[in-house]
Amino acid sequence: MYSSKASLKAKQFQWMYVHNVILTEYRLMLMKVSNGKCKICGQNKEALKHLFWECKTVLQQYILIQLRRFIDKVMYFCICNHK
Repeated sequence: MYSSKASLKAKQFQWMYVHNVILTEYRLMLMKVSNGKCKICGQNKEALKHLFWECKTVLQQYILIQLRRFIDKVMYFCICNHK
């Protein structure tokens, strides 16, 4: 994990994710400083699993980002092969 070319910030986030120490709203609720609801969709408890795998709003945004990257690659391919 630490020999990768990822940025220090990305490595730190990965370590925190793997060790489940990211302060989600659900964890803050357990400390009595939050209601535990997801700040993105407002419907479910905001745990790591929800944020990265279940939140429909996040998944929709991820799909849009991937679609945009695909379109950019296709456009680049078309432009480069048009010359």
